[in-house]
Amino acid sequence: MNDELPPNDHEGRAGRILGVAFTLLLVCIGALYFLRHQRESNRAGCIMNLRNVQQAVRSYQGMNGEDMGDPIDWSQIIGSGKFIEYPPECPSHGTYTFVDRHPPIGTLAAACSHAVELEHHPTSTTGW
Repeated sequence: MNDELPPNDHEGRAGRILGVAFTLLLVCIGALYFLRHQRESNRAGCIMNLRNVQQAVRSYQGMNGEDMGDPIDWSQIIGSGKFIEYPPECPSHGTYTFVDRHPPIGTLAAACSHAVELEHHPTSTTGW
């Protein structure tokens, strides 16, 4: 038996190692892209929840003739058959804090616990 390696076997081994390294690099880049996309998607979903809460509060306020600073009865806004059927849930598992009174124009009626850390807030609330 001949235990010597063929002369080109070292080149084939190097090619396989480069192929594996390149594949791992592509997998890592894909994972990073997916994680960034997921973060941005969750941020957008959370901002949509905040917008929906804001619209529900303003609709309830207008329909019932309530003024800025009047107490908010959240049981009249969130629930079955109300403006929002189910309590909103942050896609990143944050929690929402709701204000007690109708906020001034431009101030949110709800805030996400990820507002600072993951930027779960709109860039502008002018007119909200």
